Amino acid sequence: MVSGKMVGLRPRTSAVLPQILAGLLSTKAVQEYLNARTTGMAESQTNFADEALLSAELVLPTMPEQVRIARILDAIDEQIATSRRILSKLRLEAEGVLDRLVQELPPADFVPLADLCTADICYGIVQSGAFVPGGVPVLAIRDLDGDFETGVHRTSRSIDAQYRRSRVAPGDVLLSIKGTIGRVGIAPDTYNGNISREMARIRLSARTDPAFARYYLLSREAQRRLDLAVVGTTRAEVSIHVLKKFAFPSPDIRYQRNVARVMTALQERQESERNALAKLQAVRRGLFEDLLSGRVRVPAEAAS
Repeated sequence: MVSGKMVGLRPRTSAVLPQILAGLLSTKAVQEYLNARTTGMAESQTNFADEALLSAELVLPTMPEQVRIARILDAIDEQIATSRRILSKLRLEAEGVLDRLVQELPPADFVPLADLCTADICYGIVQSGAFVPGGVPVLAIRDLDGDFETGVHRTSRSIDAQYRRSRVAPGDVLLSIKGTIGRVGIAPDTYNGNISREMARIRLSARTDPAFARYYLLSREAQRRLDLAVVGTTRAEVSIHVLKKFAFPSPDIRYQRNVARVMTALQERQESERNALAKLQAVRRGLFEDLLSGRVRVPAEAAS
């Protein structure tokens, strides 16, 4: 079954193949036709009536050409499926390696997180206000996986001045502690700004490698412990008080850097496969537009 936010279509296969119908509905012309017929105030609540969908006119290739197009689309779909399987295996491999490295840490290596910091662990700006062009950047949780620049909110200098304690320095570890718990980033050298209330700034001493700290916090063991520290019924939160006492590993710095090197190499393999998958998906979208709009025809010899 499909949810109330979806429409299930059963194609009459004597007229159109399923792959072709799905492809035609995703082409730019049909998407624009449906977007022009949506209703609703908020973007998350827009919809279109079944009649609008069923009245959309589709330009169908002949059945022999549909078969040839479907073969091409099936071939690239298989490549995409293979890439996804490889990416899934790489994720599992990285999780397994990190689990093993964490399990090897002796209990004697763990100390309160606050003991490893050169500044108080603190959260950031409670209300950063409206966007101020040219203002001070303020990181939100969504920015931790980005480039720390694109789409970052900016607040006034007067608001930032009230939160000097949470200003970010290069190498600071940033942990989401409210709403979405356990996202982690490291401030790059290029970032000069502040953080939002949903994050904690962790400034580590030279005895702790920031990359090692990030990988540990992302481990299943650390994520489980963070979940246990969550308080609040309406919106989950980990308090700064609890975070300061959070038992954190502090093995020899050479071991930390080795862990960081191993995990970074595994992440780079995943990133390479994600890029390959994105390229395949872009090719697939281009093929949909070219083959199903009729701009490119598929003779029998090309399909074979």
